[in-house]
Amino acid sequence: SAFVSRAVFVVTFSLFTFFAAPFLVSAATEVSGPINTNTTWTKANGPYVVTGPVTVEKGVTLTIKPGAVVKVQQAGGGFYNSLTVKGKLNATGTATARISFTAYTDDSVGGDTNGDGSGTSPAPGYWTEIRVASKGIANLRYANVRYAGSTSEDGKSNGLRNDGGTLLFENGTLEYNENYGLYHSGGTSTVASSKVRNHNIAISVQNPFVSVTGSEFSGNQQVFDIGPGGNAWISESGNTIV
Repeated sequence: SAFVSRAVFVVTFSLFTFFAAPFLVSAATEVSGPINTNTTWTKANGPYVVTGPVTVEKGVTLTIKPGAVVKVQQAGGGFYNSLTVKGKLNATGTATARISFTAYTDDSVGGDTNGDGSGTSPAPGYWTEIRVASKGIANLRYANVRYAGSTSEDGKSNGLRNDGGTLLFENGTLEYNENYGLYHSGGTSTVASSKVRNHNIAISVQNPFVSVTGSEFSGNQQVFDIGPGGNAWISESGNTIV
């Protein structure tokens, strides 16, 4: 099963003979590895810090409750810190208690988890991706996905990725991910009533089927990228590009 640990940190520092107030870091739950049994992540037990690749295995459901914060440590150097869904991911927040998937250095949600004050800040490509594998199911409602897109093991760079499963992204915010917001290579992806912003390409579609409705696109160099061969297409309506 996935490795889980709980830690509380207090970081202090001194300047000459004067002591500054300590950075208080809330308790964090560290996770990595395969999830082999049905599991629930809650706001109260967060933020969750992903220290290595996490995989929701076939036949297993990971449920993430409203207001939960998931922070992923930095990828690179052969490490691909990602969340792969082979089973089912249900991440359903609310309008007032959104779920966040973000960088370990993002202090805007879940507090100063790494305990360095303003010493570090998030940037696109900090962690790898949320990937839906073939026959996997991921339902993300009222969720934010930010600062992903570190190059994956097979060379892709994106925030969300569907490799043949079923992906729903509804009332979400997909932003500041390196290169693609969503990279769709197969399966069914639905983006509805969401904000997709600040990417090189917002949505790349290599094969059917992708539906995009009632969503707002801003700050992207390109909104849609349709793969070669005439097999890829997008059903889209009611979207706004600003």
